[in-house]
Amino acid sequence: MHFDRAHTRRADRDWIREAIRRGSFLLLRGDSIGVHHAREILWSAEDLGFEPSPEDVRFLGEREGRSLFSLDPGEERWAGLTARQMGELAGWRALVGEHQISDASLAAYALSLERWHERTRFCGRCGSPMQSEEAGHSRSCTREGCEGKEFPRTDPVVIAVVTRGDYCLLGRHNRARSSLFFTALAGFVEPGESAEEAVAREIFEEAGVRVTRVRYFGSQPWPFPHSLMLGFYAETEDEKVTIDEDELVEARWFTREEILSGNVPIPPRFAIATQLIEGWAGEKKRQKSEGRRQK
Repeated sequence: MHFDRAHTRRADRDWIREAIRRGSFLLLRGDSIGVHHAREILWSAEDLGFEPSPEDVRFLGEREGRSLFSLDPGEERWAGLTARQMGELAGWRALVGEHQISDASLAAYALSLERWHERTRFCGRCGSPMQSEEAGHSRSCTREGCEGKEFPRTDPVVIAVVTRGDYCLLGRHNRARSSLFFTALAGFVEPGESAEEAVAREIFEEAGVRVTRVRYFGSQPWPFPHSLMLGFYAETEDEKVTIDEDELVEARWFTREEILSGNVPIPPRFAIATQLIEGWAGEKKRQKSEGRRQK
């Protein structure tokens, strides 16, 4: 489904006001998303029972002729919806396994935008309150003469599967949620650093392994709070692993056969880490299959 962010519409308040009347809404409460009783995350104004004001919504874009917005209805209105048995709250991770990837990406977009608004309430230049503009895509200082303005940010994070011949290096992170599985190594890109340099630095800092060739795989928006995961494969000749215990519980080498057996706990399938891991593990099988087809 084609999704148009329609950025030229954001500053047109009259158009936004009209679009709200025929629009669909993602309802947000903290890090959770409102799920309609029909297992749908898009709500109509009729479903809501009230017409949101332009100041309260974030315009996301248009899809299949529908204008899409995100909205935090507030505790009282959400309580009213639940009292009418209209819906329930669900976390983004739970939704990803249930909805099409277009909806998962849309929800990530909405959550990231909302978290940015929460963290940009005051001007970084003078400390005065800021107000939302451009249908939620900028914030401006309310103090006359300051002219402070902020725009939504995205923090780049590199995530990489390190390979050594027929082995790949995976680690368990020293955090409650991610200590349950082996995954790719990851970290934020620092100022003045390329993504490839960040891959090499993060892998050496976390696992004591120096990588050579770094190859880009793909990316995935990640709404915690507003990151863009940049996936890579990196090669090394080092075998010895020395972990940073502040970051990792353990790290070890795995064969393709171990990964494909399904006995190694790895993240849920929607995560780019799993796409990287399974992509590497299935590479030789695909090569053999393609070779047979060519004969």
